Parts: sequence; C-alpha cells; structure tokens
Amino acid sequence: MLSYRKSWGRQFIDFHDDDGRTGAIPLAWTDADQADPFLTMSQGRSVFRVVELLRLVELIDLATHADANEC
Repeated sequence: MLSYRKSWGRQFIDFHDDDGRTGAIPLAWTDADQADPFLTMSQGRSVFRVVELLRLVELIDLATHADANEC
C-alpha cells in the first residue's frame, strides 16, 4: 500500500501490483476501512439511522401541512 487519498468524496488506497504498476481501489472494498459503528451495533436489523428517520418525520410533516394549506 502506498497511500490513502480522497477523490470525489470517496476514499481510495493507492498500491503497487506484482508487476510494479500503480493501482487504486476504494477503501470500502478493503479490510483497512473501519467498520461503521451503526452497522456493527444494529447487526443488519435496520436500514435507517435515527437521524434519517427524524428527517423523514420532518418531511412528512411539511408535506402534510402543505396539503392542508392548499384546501
């Protein structure tokens, strides 16, 4: 492994292959990436985080109030 870098919002690992050529792969494809604490704790039981669910509630409230104001 040569280095870690960030490009277009994603992290990559730069490396040399067996022939000495330089390559790059997304960090998420390796075991060098740290596990997401939410996914570790949820053990796959939920696809949504609390923050995402709270945002969904806000959006539903906005849509509901917008419909009520149109009548």
